[in-house]
Amino acid sequence: DLAKSPHMTRIGNSVYRDICPEDDPLCSHFGFMGSYDNPTPSMKRSLLYSLSQVSTNPKVTLDEKLFKMIYHSQYGLIRIFKVMNVSQESKDWVADPANRICDPPGSWMCKGQYPPAPVIQKLLKKRIDFGQLEDFNRKQKDEKYHKNYMKKMTKDRE
Repeated sequence: DLAKSPHMTRIGNSVYRDICPEDDPLCSHFGFMGSYDNPTPSMKRSLLYSLSQVSTNPKVTLDEKLFKMIYHSQYGLIRIFKVMNVSQESKDWVADPANRICDPPGSWMCKGQYPPAPVIQKLLKKRIDFGQLEDFNRKQKDEKYHKNYMKKMTKDRE
């Protein structure tokens, strides 16, 4: 749902602070200009936009070496893509039960993990664990980010 994607971008920016500019924690640069057929440049470059538009918008293409549409519902509301070109090493790592952290052990409730591929690990090192801004029990807070976020939220309502 592209209408929710600006909100997802704000959540992503709270974890990876380089998604939106520091002075724009609301990620206002990511969305649409007037109507849904006029995306901002950053929306147009997004994977979500490409996946949702690939078979309906002739201007949008998708690298079939990376993604393959394997299901498309009658009205295009549901689309399922297969991620292509996954290394056998990653497939083996994910299939190994020793790499699952489950609670309780052996159950189906397992914390998500990523294979040790260097490119993924480099990206993961940049993350800040997500926490609700209103979580008063949170031990670590980014006061500058929180203050800027709340300032922008208040300013937009005035």
